[in-house]
Amino acid sequence: MLNKTIIQSTSKEYIPYSKTVNVTEKRAPTDESVRLLRDMEEAAKRNIIKRISVDTTYIKCECIVYGHEMDMSIEYYLKYNINNNEKISKINIPENELRKLNNPFNNVEFERLLYTKLAEFLAKEIAANIIMEGLNAR
Repeated sequence: MLNKTIIQSTSKEYIPYSKTVNVTEKRAPTDESVRLLRDMEEAAKRNIIKRISVDTTYIKCECIVYGHEMDMSIEYYLKYNINNNEKISKINIPENELRKLNNPFNNVEFERLLYTKLAEFLAKEIAANIIMEGLNAR
């Protein structure tokens, strides 16, 4: 077996004890300071948005509807003005879309279809107009 030899020195060392202890606590920002920061950011955003000026945009439109007896389709002509740019366009509603109506003689359903087509067409025209103006401004 192995023999173990342990040498242990014993000496006492005294550490001076101080009764006053200074602790410096470094804390994260408080909830109040975070709230103040967010309020200032929101106020700055509102101020920037408030200073942006937007021109008045308007649309004027007249519509003439023609019904074709032979193929039962409907086409309508639009004369419209978007920001002083006058245009004339033609929109066609084919027979198969008119057949989807429950009652083709119901004016409410027909008007809803007509206004939906008109809104889709004008939305595309307005978007194209805005994009072209943006490209021409560069």
